[in-house]
Amino acid sequence: MQVLAGWDGDIYTYGSSTYGEIPMTITLNGQAEAIADACTIATLLAEKGYGDRKIAVALNQEFVPKGQYASTTLKPDDELEIVAPMPGG
Repeated sequence: MQVLAGWDGDIYTYGSSTYGEIPMTITLNGQAEAIADACTIATLLAEKGYGDRKIAVALNQEFVPKGQYASTTLKPDDELEIVAPMPGG
């Protein structure tokens, strides 16, 4: 599991963001991942450096359209898969 830098009981930092909530755990690409409470898919993708890369996202085995990334809030124990196409397939 990833340890969050700067967690001090009530406030912690993750990447470039600061949160006031205690972190929760999801499964990201098969690995436990501590993230901020009320984190959206869009926020997580930005923190992970996906930017404008072409990817597909599944939340609890359901495809999530790109237009819903910013409005889809992750919950404890969610399973998120991020898949990027491989050239030369």
